[in-house]
Amino acid sequence: MQLFKPVRQIGFKHRSVAGLQHNIKNGEKVQFESSLERDFITILNADYCVSEFVEQPMTIRFDDESGRSRSYTPDFLVRYKDDFSIKQLPTLFEVKYRKDLFQSWKDLKPKFKAAMKYADSRKWKFKIITEKEIRTDFLRNAEFLWRYKFDQLNSGEEMDLKIILLARLKELSLTTPQELILASSKSILMRGKLLHALWSLVANGQVGCDLNIKLNMNSEIWDI
Repeated sequence: MQLFKPVRQIGFKHRSVAGLQHNIKNGEKVQFESSLERDFITILNADYCVSEFVEQPMTIRFDDESGRSRSYTPDFLVRYKDDFSIKQLPTLFEVKYRKDLFQSWKDLKPKFKAAMKYADSRKWKFKIITEKEIRTDFLRNAEFLWRYKFDQLNSGEEMDLKIILLARLKELSLTTPQELILASSKSILMRGKLLHALWSLVANGQVGCDLNIKLNMNSEIWDI
């Protein structure tokens, strides 16, 4: 199904943290208007379950309790891949700092009710997400791996290193970065290059690990 396009452009306001970030799910740029939204985009880019997402996907029109016509534009629409055991429904997300959420709850509540009704009518979900759910070890891992997703060594050498690592990982099945690197070469220089290649494999979903736990040299990794 074709994903929505943003319905409005985010302006660069005084004292704002608005900007653009890569959306690697579709190869385009995505807008954000807070550092929290930027962090959420980082998570979406790193989440293997996410197939595509778009910011400011649609404007929902509704009447409030007094009959006044109002509108609400959710921050993101996220769609998920079907090739996982747990099926996740397309989800509309509102990204808010907890403090702002509590302070503006009276005004936000009817908007969120309209969004829930809109989502339900399409068999989607609506979810409010705050810094508590966003700024976790998953985000820190995603930020760490981002540089390895694109920053690769000489392409020919990188491919050779990855072949070595994947072959050794297949033999070991479940291991750690430290054990895999030590088992793959005795050369200190080669081990440095192998480690770079390994994080690139993890960043691109070719080596399994639990991104919900902070990555280190003793983290569990596995062949997928």
